[in-house]
Amino acid sequence: MARIADVPRLQGLCEEPRERAEPLPKIAANQIARYPDRLGDPLRPLARGYLVSLAGFRKITDTAKPHLIHALLEVAEGVGFAGAWACDAPSIPRYGDDKPVPWTAPVAADDRRTAVGNMLTACAVVTSALSGMRSSEPVHQWHYPRYVPTQLS
Repeated sequence: MARIADVPRLQGLCEEPRERAEPLPKIAANQIARYPDRLGDPLRPLARGYLVSLAGFRKITDTAKPHLIHALLEVAEGVGFAGAWACDAPSIPRYGDDKPVPWTAPVAADDRRTAVGNMLTACAVVTSALSGMRSSEPVHQWHYPRYVPTQLS
């Protein structure tokens, strides 16, 4: 959990997108509606959880958040927010009536990370089921940052 003592490190992380001229990560459009408390907030579309995870934390305390707002606002004014991925998705014929439809709706970077996590979980489940592995064995077989074992036996 990121605390007030971690604010300088998080502020340095906020400056990285400006140095690289890279837009800030944006949450998915369906997630924006889940935060009615951020209605007047100019940082409403910011994927805060992803930013905090880049610093190695899972969450930021409410006491530390106000110390980051000024730095984030400056960066957001300078580089903006990342747009959705697949905005100009090619059309494919719909099954049944052959009417052309986009192959996917616009997807935010947050949605892509979720999809990758879901895919990794599905692969682990299928591999375990088909090979007869116990649930702990795939963790020791695959090296992936989300599945780093705490103790090897």
